[in-house]
Amino acid sequence: MSRTRRLLMIVAVLCLLAAACGDGESDGDTATDGAVEGSETAEEAATDADTTSDNGDGDGDDGDDAAEDEAAADDEVGEVTVVDAVGEVTLTATDAGVYVLDESAAVGLLTLEVEPLAVERFFQDVAVAPVLELTGVNTVDPGSVEAIAAAEPSLIVGVGHPTFLEARPQHEGVAPVVTPDFTTSWSDQLEVFATATGTTDRAGAVTAAVQARIDTLRADLAAAGFDGGEASIIQTFGSDYYSYGPTTLAGDLLQQLGFTRSEIQTDTDQFGFVQISPELLAQETDADVVFAVAGSDSGGVSVLDHPTVDVGDTPAGVVLEVWFQNHALAAWIILDDIEAILLGDGRTTSLDDVADVWTDLLTAVDAS
Repeated sequence: MSRTRRLLMIVAVLCLLAAACGDGESDGDTATDGAVEGSETAEEAATDADTTSDNGDGDGDDGDDAAEDEAAADDEVGEVTVVDAVGEVTLTATDAGVYVLDESAAVGLLTLEVEPLAVERFFQDVAVAPVLELTGVNTVDPGSVEAIAAAEPSLIVGVGHPTFLEARPQHEGVAPVVTPDFTTSWSDQLEVFATATGTTDRAGAVTAAVQARIDTLRADLAAAGFDGGEASIIQTFGSDYYSYGPTTLAGDLLQQLGFTRSEIQTDTDQFGFVQISPELLAQETDADVVFAVAGSDSGGVSVLDHPTVDVGDTPAGVVLEVWFQNHALAAWIILDDIEAILLGDGRTTSLDDVADVWTDLLTAVDAS
């Protein structure tokens, strides 16, 4: 089997275990892949309503009607165009009746305060499950096109997983479909979802809250002497080991926080990851801080358990697979864990903590 094909298979498996596989560009970059164009804005719609009002007969009732029309126009986003994994998609923006194909996309919708019609448990993602349970979202097993059609959605969304892209023609026979490329940044994906649902202002608040947290933590880490330190990330995957580079969410956050990475951990493939041979584990854990992901497929064993690895007094922590997902909740958990390992008591986020972290994220978004 070729290396490329093997890596593609690994990506698909990792997606099933850990939701989104990584972003293809820095979260701080301009969202080009999520570029959108609204063909009618609320302001334009309101202007149309004013014009209609001016053509009336001047009665007081007409004034009331004009005010109601303007208010209705403000609530209507109208037709928009988004760029997703298959190209441009033009649709009427809606935040009602949205059917979600996977848990990662569901987190994006929920940060936008969009209540999904249903969410498929495509990745069987245990790290997102507490949020779906807390919010009372209707979760279902991955269904057939007939099952999706029976739900009568007005919009179908998901990350651009190959499975969804293959089924795209059938899904489009049911409702408009938006699936941003899963190799793009979480903020780019969020912008695509936001435009399709008419919630771009909320998307701005979400990205602003995460960026503010990054800026604050970077200043705190610099004050503690960690600026410019080398960070290592290694996930245990069965009997194999992988690292994720700067183009993944975790890697990008470490870069924004002022950390460097080893040459090996930056020489990744198009999906942002690289396999680490057992012979290199001691070398690749000889860093200023080590983040070890205990893969669920590995029985909770992390690289820190390998006999050749001895981090000594180096700050290190075992983290959830949510580190390699691609949404705002994952970013918040990663930032929490980095702060805990380097500035706190070392206790990283557990599954029992996820609901509380979700609440903290939404509180920060509401305040931004």
